[in-house]
Amino acid sequence: MVKGKTKSGFKFEANEKLMHSVSFLMLFREVQKGEDGLLIFDLLEQVLGKEQLEKLIDHIRDEDGFDDIDKMTEEMVEIFEALAEAEETKN
Repeated sequence: MVKGKTKSGFKFEANEKLMHSVSFLMLFREVQKGEDGLLIFDLLEQVLGKEQLEKLIDHIRDEDGFDDIDKMTEEMVEIFEALAEAEETKN
């Protein structure tokens, strides 16, 4: 398991085995193609699981209850970077 913390303070755990999962990589490829940008949420749910994803959404929510996609994107990038870094460290 990869444990990390984003710059904004969100603590997460993710299974680095996902980087070797065919279904995960196929979904990642679909996201990269850019044909359906909303698939990124499916991808993130595979990485974090439903419970952590809900916590992440709560984490980025401001005092007015708005959960901004730009903040979500920043968090996602940091989480994926942590996964990639863990994979590089392993090899």
